[in-house]
Amino acid sequence: MEGEGLKFDAVIVIPPHVGVDIKYVPEDVLDSDRFVQADKFTNRVKGFDNAFVISDASAPPIAKTGA
Repeated sequence: MEGEGLKFDAVIVIPPHVGVDIKYVPEDVLDSDRFVQADKFTNRVKGFDNAFVISDASAPPIAKTGA
């Protein structure tokens, strides 16, 4: 970006991960990247005792390790 050059053998580019563009009710369960906010220890959706989020839809950083 600043005009500086680097030597390399291979470049691997990974685009930023964002949540899917579907309707959530209520919408305030989403963070700014459209991932469902959840407790990182229990996977419970923020504000709910009986709703859980799994896999790459979850906001905690460890959830997206499979992506």
